Amino acid sequence: MLEINNKDQFEKEVLESEKPVLVEFHAHWCGPSKAMESVLADVDKKYSNELMVIKVSVGEGEGEFITYDYRIKAYPTLLLMKEGRTMERIIGLVDFNEITGLLKKNNILE
Repeated sequence: MLEINNKDQFEKEVLESEKPVLVEFHAHWCGPSKAMESVLADVDKKYSNELMVIKVSVGEGEGEFITYDYRIKAYPTLLLMKEGRTMERIIGLVDFNEITGLLKKNNILE
């Protein structure tokens, strides 16, 4: 799982990725964001061949600007992105099974 905090790196790792990307926008002070850490670690470990998991922190570097660009208003927010486009948006704490369902729905997992 990669944490990025600048627009150039976001463009390279997310928008230009050949794999689908699950992006979590989070805040370190946010309880639900902290709770998502273990869920995302499990997703990253199990599905690393199928997608990338990337975290963007609102409070670090250019994270706030990236958050603004994607109209993120609550934390955590997950964006499932493919070929530079947002496929799905989930706001709030979700579990491993919900993310797996999202990946299946978008044909990332069979």
